[in-house]
Amino acid sequence: MTAPRPRLLVSGGTGFLGDAVAPLLAHFAEVTLISRDKPGCLKADLTQIDGGIDAADLRGRFDVFLHMAGLYDLRVTRVEAHAHNVVGTHSALAIAQKAAIPHFVHISTVAVGTSETPNKIIRTGELEPRGAFPDPYSETKAAAEQMVRSWSSPEFKSKLILRLGALVGDRREGKILRIDGPYHAAEGLRRLLRTAGKFPGPLPLPGRDGPAMPLVPVDVCADAIARLIELSWGERWEGTRCLHLAPSRGLGARELYASVLKYLGHEDRSFVLLSRLPDWLVKPAAEVIARFPREELEYLLRMPKFDTNETEAILGPGWCPEFREYERAFWRGYEAFISNS
Repeated sequence: MTAPRPRLLVSGGTGFLGDAVAPLLAHFAEVTLISRDKPGCLKADLTQIDGGIDAADLRGRFDVFLHMAGLYDLRVTRVEAHAHNVVGTHSALAIAQKAAIPHFVHISTVAVGTSETPNKIIRTGELEPRGAFPDPYSETKAAAEQMVRSWSSPEFKSKLILRLGALVGDRREGKILRIDGPYHAAEGLRRLLRTAGKFPGPLPLPGRDGPAMPLVPVDVCADAIARLIELSWGERWEGTRCLHLAPSRGLGARELYASVLKYLGHEDRSFVLLSRLPDWLVKPAAEVIARFPREELEYLLRMPKFDTNETEAILGPGWCPEFREYERAFWRGYEAFISNS
């Protein structure tokens, strides 16, 4: 006798990550998506209290709530970030409780650890900021994760928190929907080479040896999420568990810049990291000269390390490829995007 398929209620299933996750979930589960306006979905707006629906009507219809919805924008206002990331998570938790959905999966981010000191190893159970968050996005995502951790309900048998690294294009074509994160390095260096490129000597670039960006191809991340939900359901995980979905090493500033220069046809151009200059000087200078968003520089300058031992024990070592393994696809996706923009 085959085991019953889990019934999943999914928020954020129509975005960049959701488009990759939803088809994988459908292989082993019955999937219902939440959307404000997309046909065929459960109509709800999580920025409203309880999503603007009567969640009691859903009681007994679902086994797992996968909450992926949120607002990723490092320059968004605190009000907007709060509405989507904090209120949205509260609504998701309230719906899950009132609908008696026993398993809650929350998609968080490694950005909740960016108020830590560079190179500090962040454990999966840690969520204790030691300083101000660099932007409303990371601040509100940390608040949302804390809410999930502290939410007490007899209806919940398990809560799984997945802290995602920075999503980039898939491993095959590198397809992206916008320019952000490491892609801004190409934009910035292209501008810098137009001016400083005429002068001899190494290019001065922001960054430090040590901090590394935890880049994750979107298809790899989607596969990990689907595998973990299927596994947690099959093994009947209980209690609260947190995992980092990030590579074991990550992409350092020096490796990133070398890749960008190679892509731009300046492979032999030397550069130097401005590691000894204070952040308050480097950030505005980089934004003015190369138009590199200072909010994103925070992640390049101060990114801590993330403990991935438990994730690798579950998904296997090397489940997340390092940048060099999909570098060509990364730049193919970037080139296709700027060519069509």
